[in-house]
Amino acid sequence: MSLCKVVVVGDEGVGKSALVRRFTSGMFVEEFSVLPNTKNQKIHFVGSRRTKFEICEFSDLSAFQVNNTAKPEITESEQIMSKKITDVLISADAFLLCFSISSRLSLFTAVTYWVPSLTTLSPSTPIVLVGCKSDMRTVHSQAHACVSSQQALAMSKQSGAVMYVETSAKTSDKSTASAFEVAALACLGQFSTISTTPMIASS
Repeated sequence: MSLCKVVVVGDEGVGKSALVRRFTSGMFVEEFSVLPNTKNQKIHFVGSRRTKFEICEFSDLSAFQVNNTAKPEITESEQIMSKKITDVLISADAFLLCFSISSRLSLFTAVTYWVPSLTTLSPSTPIVLVGCKSDMRTVHSQAHACVSSQQALAMSKQSGAVMYVETSAKTSDKSTASAFEVAALACLGQFSTISTTPMIASS
């Protein structure tokens, strides 16, 4: 059995927790609290390969960044938390970088903040860009503000992500599984961060 450590990152409210919960439990919950430093696990077949996923989630890298400012006022508890977060991030086999398809700002932040932060921390770890809440394109009042697949794909390619995947934790088991399957394939070296053109995985 293969082991794949996936770290799911992105701004608050973009759909990370719903993505993880739908994949690990098959359930969709609109709102729920995420306990810090919680590791989710799931055994899932990627093709014919039985794969154990260990999944952690972060909305904020400030604890990691605090450790890198070398400020004298950093407390011991902050240092301990920073080390834990750093260890999890550095040990990741792949990052799922999430944004909300209903928020252009979250895509901008993903590319301008998250990608540089992650590549500085762990330059060899592949990043999969994940557009969450694709079902929002079908909501008439939200459709005009949504990021198109073509826009997201262009930003993904520009950022150096290995692939772009669209998901809807609300409506599709298949699309959420696709995101983690792509992460597993990236763990196994099936995608190159240099030579592979990002693609949209079907939902």
